[in-house]
Amino acid sequence: INVAAGTYKEQLVIDKSLTLQGAGANTTIIQAPDTITATTWSHRGAAFQTLVEVNGATAHDITVNIKGFTINGLNKSSADPRYTGIVYHNADGTISNNIITKFGSTPTIGEDGWGVFVVEGSDVTISNNTIDNWGKGGIVVDGNDTDLTNSDVNATVSDNIITGAGDIASSAQNGIQISRGATGTVSRNTISNIDFTPTTYSAAGILVYKTDDVTVTNNTLNNTETGVYVQDQNTSGDTTGNVVSDNTITGSKYGVYVLRSSKTQVSGNTIDGSTYFGVRVGSGSANTTIENNTIK
Repeated sequence: INVAAGTYKEQLVIDKSLTLQGAGANTTIIQAPDTITATTWSHRGAAFQTLVEVNGATAHDITVNIKGFTINGLNKSSADPRYTGIVYHNADGTISNNIITKFGSTPTIGEDGWGVFVVEGSDVTISNNTIDNWGKGGIVVDGNDTDLTNSDVNATVSDNIITGAGDIASSAQNGIQISRGATGTVSRNTISNIDFTPTTYSAAGILVYKTDDVTVTNNTLNNTETGVYVQDQNTSGDTTGNVVSDNTITGSKYGVYVLRSSKTQVSGNTIDGSTYFGVRVGSGSANTTIENNTIK
């Protein structure tokens, strides 16, 4: 489906395989309508209010490609249900060459607003998008808390430009998050301006949480509280086998932070100007390999 240049004030629900091709992100705009309907399905107990919903009937049921749009949420802040630009559920496909903006509020006031959310039954490539003015997460690839080994969600996240809200106290933002049994590769993204002033949590350029065998490589992270954060909730360090390599991390508090995660490889990274630690390994992090990094 080729969409002509223009501004379309509507919410999309896609439930069959197709390619949605805009005339270009600067000229083809999907804009939030006055009222947004929540999804009829939920993920980890909550529905979504999303401008573009891609929803198959069963796992990997449909393939949908979305390219060449501005997805503008107009900062209609709402954390319940989750306010999001694009959501994939039980669907594969690509999200590329889009501008995804204003999913949160101005100024950011709480744990609300996501650019892209990919959940169970999905395998999606997310590339060459610009994502800014979001509240909590730029890109989230999230599995199932109750069954991590069978989350069945994967993403390749590459060559995106993601900009956070800066030094704020209302939300510990994460530029890219792979979590709860989701798998994927995060590469060649540029992520900046992500910080959280309270000490209760840490904002992260890239968060790998409660999942295994994720590769984070060749990303550029500027002015992020924690550049790359690999973490498990359990003190036993159940998260294992993640790789953080060849990233350039500048102006962080922690360049790379590994907490309660085993067999993490941290190698070949260039970390410059971290105010606390270049690489920090916390409790429950057995068999961490740290090699060939340049820390200034």
